[in-house]
Amino acid sequence: MSRASERAKAKELGERFYFTGRPCKHGHISKRYTDKGTCCECMAVDFEAKKESRLSQMRSNYEAKKPIYAQRMVSWRSNNKHKQAVYSSKKRSEILLRTPKWLDSDAFAKIEEYYYTANMLGMHTGEQYHVDHIVPLRGKFVSGLNVPWNLQILTKTDNLRKKNKFYG
Repeated sequence: MSRASERAKAKELGERFYFTGRPCKHGHISKRYTDKGTCCECMAVDFEAKKESRLSQMRSNYEAKKPIYAQRMVSWRSNNKHKQAVYSSKKRSEILLRTPKWLDSDAFAKIEEYYYTANMLGMHTGEQYHVDHIVPLRGKFVSGLNVPWNLQILTKTDNLRKKNKFYG
């Protein structure tokens, strides 16, 4: 049976792949894509070779469009103030619900000190800092408390990269 007939038969059956048992022009013996007849191994090698250039292109495109994305966010917030208010209110209530009643004034002073330090770091370095809960207040599997020993200061980038996850 010829390669063309094997491919035609696979197309007729609506299959995505077919196998000839013969090597491709690069010597790979693997299944082939029915639509183009391309060797799957060749496609994988080609994908890996072009991966870095595609990633760098995506990064540069994002950097070029970053001001547009920022403007969209500002526009969305101004057009959806009611939604933004709900999000902010929910976050404040979560913090209140996760703050234990047994905390004394010293602990509250330490919490306030974290926020003050993050603000001052931002003013001095020009980079934005967040106060992060090590164990998130609204984690998927575990939820922490709003207490001084559960707080840390992270750069905005690191905090957003961490998301709402606990790595412990």
